[in-house]
Amino acid sequence: MRFADIVAYSLKNLRQNKGRTIATMVGVVLGTLLVVLIVAIGNGANKSIMDSMEQNTNLMLINVYPYYGGGEESGQPRVTKLTDTTLAQIRALEGVEAVTPMTYVYLGMEAYLINGKYEMYSSFTAVDMEAFSKFIELSEGRVATNNRNKVEFLMSPVNMVEFRDPDDKNYEWVDVYTLLQNDEEIPLPRINWLNSPFTLRFRYYDYSVVTETNPTPEEHTFELDARMTGIIKPDKNDFTFSYGTYVDIKWVKQFIKDNKKLLEDLGSVPKLDSYDNVYVKARSVDEVSTVLKGLNELGVQYSSPMQWIEELKASTNKTQMFLMFIAMFTMLASIMSIYNTISMSVQERKREIGIMKVLGCGISRIRAMFLSEAMMIGFGGGLMGLVLSFLLAQLINNVPAIGALLSQLMGASAFGSGGLSAIITPELALMTWLGAILVSVLSGYIPANRATRMSAQEAIRSVG
Repeated sequence: MRFADIVAYSLKNLRQNKGRTIATMVGVVLGTLLVVLIVAIGNGANKSIMDSMEQNTNLMLINVYPYYGGGEESGQPRVTKLTDTTLAQIRALEGVEAVTPMTYVYLGMEAYLINGKYEMYSSFTAVDMEAFSKFIELSEGRVATNNRNKVEFLMSPVNMVEFRDPDDKNYEWVDVYTLLQNDEEIPLPRINWLNSPFTLRFRYYDYSVVTETNPTPEEHTFELDARMTGIIKPDKNDFTFSYGTYVDIKWVKQFIKDNKKLLEDLGSVPKLDSYDNVYVKARSVDEVSTVLKGLNELGVQYSSPMQWIEELKASTNKTQMFLMFIAMFTMLASIMSIYNTISMSVQERKREIGIMKVLGCGISRIRAMFLSEAMMIGFGGGLMGLVLSFLLAQLINNVPAIGALLSQLMGASAFGSGGLSAIITPELALMTWLGAILVSVLSGYIPANRATRMSAQEAIRSVG
């Protein structure tokens, strides 16, 4: 008996028992449908989480800070100071693109940036400017450098809007956040930002002259030339680098060295031998987990949007596993149905089995005949299940109400206003289809094998 004969004979038998074949195939269809849709909705949930987080933050950004209190826990080292040596170790981790300290510099003096009639009270944030350039996008200009003759700095419109004329009594506060969310232009003062000179004015007070008769401290000021070299493009969803006046940390260290006596008198000499806050940028979203693993082994604390994503995924995965458990029961029912169908087919065709054996048909061919029936049930049921899955996925993806309902069912609020979607990948479709065929063949193996163990005489005699 050729393979083509086996297939033709199996198809003929399935057609002769249409009702039983259809009933059995329905179980495979439902099992395939449930498995594909549950996994597809899980894929959609993960994509929605990623999309939502990407819209609100930089997924490649990691905030690193030391452990406070020191010591070790469970044999794991704990870094209590983020020094330049620690930063070098972080830079060497696999998947890291850039590392910069972010230090808010307090010099014990008031600092004002002045341009013409406009001025702004300013605090400085010291960064490794070369590395910092990889964390930001400049809408104009270039990054600042360590210029001893002129203080170079970066700023975004979120801060630039705070320049004001102190004599202007009609100053109005600007809601920068709302303007950015609405993609509206921020009304900035009329300053030639990159091409006009700024002045950095420091003001401090000498309290040593204060007496009972002279309660007023003596005011002192000194000025430095300054220049804005670049404008940071603000991110309406992530203000991490939108606030502050950014200067090169090398300039800050040099300023402290040049003005050490004054700062000592003021009781404020910043020590930049360690940092409370360091930012790390991964090369890609896919490499964030690798970087986090390295940071954990290094013994530093960190926070990353990917941690929130993993928690959200864990929440949706619990619901997905529950639904998959239900799908497995459906598949189990289809397995039992295929087993019974092939068993009944063997019972009904005992005489044919006996005649085949008398005519010298090999047991492998007899087994193949029944297994091919099981395979066809899995093939057809799996295919129909896939077709229905694609149709339902299209319905889910194109009817917002269904997506919103599924979002509530999955128990998460990070899927955006559009709710969930269902994503059926080619790999998912192919593996599920092959799985349905394999499960069907395995379900029919025991009764098919039973048919091969019948003796020809017993098979023929059993049919009156």
